[in-house]
Amino acid sequence: MLRHRPQPATRNPWSPLHPVGWWPALALVAALVAGYSWTRPAFHDVRAPRPLAATYHFDYSADLPPGNVVYEQPKLAFGDPIFRNVVEAIDVSVDFSFATPGHAVRDASLTTWVVVSSTDGWSRTLDSTTPLPFSGSSASAAIHVDFGAAAALAQQIANAAGVSGDVAVTVVAEVHATVTLPLHGAAELVSATAGSLTFDLGPQVATLHGYVPPAIRNQVAEAPGAGSVPSTSPSTSPSTSPSTSPSTSPSAPAAASANLANQSTVVMVDTIQHEVTTLAVGSWDVQARDLRLPTAVAFLILLLIALYNAAVLRVATRKGEAQFLRARYGVTAFPLVDVADEARRRAVWVGSFAALMSAAANANSDILHQRVLGNDTYYVFDGSNVFAYLATTNAVVEEPVVGAEQR
Repeated sequence: MLRHRPQPATRNPWSPLHPVGWWPALALVAALVAGYSWTRPAFHDVRAPRPLAATYHFDYSADLPPGNVVYEQPKLAFGDPIFRNVVEAIDVSVDFSFATPGHAVRDASLTTWVVVSSTDGWSRTLDSTTPLPFSGSSASAAIHVDFGAAAALAQQIANAAGVSGDVAVTVVAEVHATVTLPLHGAAELVSATAGSLTFDLGPQVATLHGYVPPAIRNQVAEAPGAGSVPSTSPSTSPSTSPSTSPSTSPSAPAAASANLANQSTVVMVDTIQHEVTTLAVGSWDVQARDLRLPTAVAFLILLLIALYNAAVLRVATRKGEAQFLRARYGVTAFPLVDVADEARRRAVWVGSFAALMSAAANANSDILHQRVLGNDTYYVFDGSNVFAYLATTNAVVEEPVVGAEQR
């Protein structure tokens, strides 16, 4: 029978660190993780939509001929109709500013142009300005609007196309800029924002689209006076229906005029956020920059252990197979006290230690080691079968085999 102690043999101080085959694999894993963390940037760019607010303030004016009886004031004011027999062209000004606080602007420009369009579906650019570069958060520009030229262009297109739709003249202001929003990085804006002011062009007069003249406003506000006949229907009773529609409220035309002069826009822009690069480890997200030093140190330690094991095994190999096997597999081979003569007689002696390890793997059994008078013999017990191998003292080269440590 075989008798053995179920504890590993005492290890030589200069024997390799076990399990020998694991250290190169662990060093490779540490090298891969370290390579990933060191080759990835600490931050990466992520696009996210953010609101960007801006305001446009429009105004127009023109010098009136002396002695005109149409306008009370000497200059044309915002909201006044443009009677073409008196005034044929005006100057439209626009003041722009970003309303989002704390931003920085670069490569910014303001462009204005005049567009003539019709309800028939056609539109043409009548005039435009060159892009006006500006720095900071505000800019101003002006453009000349010639209603006579716009009417001539509309008439030419109407005669050629055989249409006669309503004609409008629109002043468009557009801002191109690269804006840095607070805490969100740079936003690349191809077309940041735009505002417009539209005039309805008639044969004799051009009026601001959506604007109610003050004279009409006053007449509407004073209409329900002492001489009017109050309505008896519930829908018009003073106690049940306050006057809030734009046609009957004195403040509504003023509000509409203010909305035309001051326009606020909010556009969604793609901001570039600088986020920390992370590596998903299970349910945790670890920052790549936090992995750099630990993985580099772990790789160096594991590499040194692997090199140490390789050096120890190389020295043991030169001293003979027995010394090499003790160094390489001494921890996983259990030491035997004695072997019965009967077990030795019926043992199957294999030709290599690799064959013995294969037998141990097939039998799912331990490798037993006996050292007597300088001879190292290894056994594998598989039921009624006993496999044995006698190590030589010749120098050997380690072969890749399936070790007991991997079972």
